Amino acid sequence: MKYHTPESLADLLCCSKSTIYRLVKNKKILAVKFGNLIRIPESSLSIQVTATTDAITHQKKEKLWE
Repeated sequence: MKYHTPESLADLLCCSKSTIYRLVKNKKILAVKFGNLIRIPESSLSIQVTATTDAITHQKKEKLWE
């Protein structure tokens, strides 16, 4: 299993480190703590992407039926 640091994930997603920390704090992204270190498993990203994609698809379907 591959883990990302908040910094590497921010670079990967083109957002700020504070955005990643906020997502972790709000439990939108699963993170593992090793002492003072935070690591984000790559598997939690696929879960988040799937959830976001499902929400967008649902919104699009609702607009079609309006």
